[in-house]
Amino acid sequence: MKKILVFFILLAALTRLAYGQDSTKLFHKHQISYTDIRQLELNEEQQQQLKTISENTRLKKMAIQQDSTLTPKQRKKELHAQRKESKKQIDALLTAQQKQKLQQLIAERNADSPHNLKHSPNGD
Repeated sequence: MKKILVFFILLAALTRLAYGQDSTKLFHKHQISYTDIRQLELNEEQQQQLKTISENTRLKKMAIQQDSTLTPKQRKKELHAQRKESKKQIDALLTAQQKQKLQQLIAERNADSPHNLKHSPNGD
């Protein structure tokens, strides 16, 4: 289970790097974190499906990144489409309860994000 989750986190990090974004900001506000996955309590079949999705996604993204015929704009568009497809596949393997829990976890994480904190005019 830990290997799958670590792999998924690395996949997310590679996606961020592919877009040229700061790798220290590992997760986009809608991406799934290691902690999120652990809290979903996936069964064995779901874990295996997630592993397959992650591996296929990794291979497809590598192929897109290595395709020298694509312009940067086309590459970004292809990577975005691949990310949407893998999210769709992950959503399909989750139960309704797991999807609800995931949405809750992401919302909680986003609420705690420094980008969502409002600063007072006094700098407090």
